[in-house]
Amino acid sequence: MATKHVLKLSAINTFHENENKIIRKGENALESGHVKQMGFDAELLTIRGQVSASMKNKDYKVEICLNKDGDIILANWSCPRGIKCHHIAALALFAHYNIAATDVECVWNIPKGKPDEVDDATVTKVAELTTGQSQNEKWILVRKYRLTASNFGLVLDAQKRGRFPPSLFKRLSGVYNLEGVKAIQWGRLHEKVAIEHFKNTMNLEVQETGIWLTNSGLLFG
Repeated sequence: MATKHVLKLSAINTFHENENKIIRKGENALESGHVKQMGFDAELLTIRGQVSASMKNKDYKVEICLNKDGDIILANWSCPRGIKCHHIAALALFAHYNIAATDVECVWNIPKGKPDEVDDATVTKVAELTTGQSQNEKWILVRKYRLTASNFGLVLDAQKRGRFPPSLFKRLSGVYNLEGVKAIQWGRLHEKVAIEHFKNTMNLEVQETGIWLTNSGLLFG
């Protein structure tokens, strides 16, 4: 009986827009043993791995996200060559040959246990460490993959339509640079003025803080 693959060769070709040169370089990297590590999160349909550079003593991190049809909807990588690099193809090919559909089905059939909760001490610590908003790298890291007020409407719309475009996952993962968005620029420019107006109007003190999580790990405010 033929093995049913989670990641099909056709999906790899489609993602690379049938760029045979990139795929061939990925095959060469795979055959040369350049794929150093691979992990597969069957619940999130995410493949993560490390692929070594061809001529340097350096490993690049690669992350590939799939949908339930086995299509590549998003990829992140640390290689400076960008989308033209072959490291994505190498990891994708390795995954094609090493992850069977039964690996996914087995996990999908496991009853989900109660998710771990974030304790109060961690909630407070995260709030302390993420003060400073976008000027703080930890603030950016904690927001990644979490639903926030800025993207919640997009997620609800996608859920209603039953369609989850790659752009949505890029937004959630922080791939898009929103520095040039006029609404964000305006908000940052006038934030201090708004805070001062609020303090004077309400006769209250405002203390700067970071991200507050609920015990479920979701954003609270």
